[in-house]
Amino acid sequence: MIIWRGWLVGILILAMPALVQLAVDKFIGSGIYKLYSRPLFAGALIIVAIIVWFLGRYLNQRDSPMARSNFQTAHSFMLLRMEYWAILLGCGAVAMLVL
Repeated sequence: MIIWRGWLVGILILAMPALVQLAVDKFIGSGIYKLYSRPLFAGALIIVAIIVWFLGRYLNQRDSPMARSNFQTAHSFMLLRMEYWAILLGCGAVAMLVL
């Protein structure tokens, strides 16, 4: 069961690596992503981690417009606040580069 409050965490995590693959295939060439898939995917995860960190910090502030307009108190995914997913994504990216 997926527990999701708020928006964008799951969308960013799933969409950014696919967008990086499409951009690399379009601008560099179709075979490059297959050769360098691990570093490119890790780079996409780092980009997503940075976006999720700052977006999570903004959305989970008490005085942000999104917090006032919604009845939710925190934007989270799988019981973790959005900004903490950035740490896990960054660790996953480093693990992909090292292993």
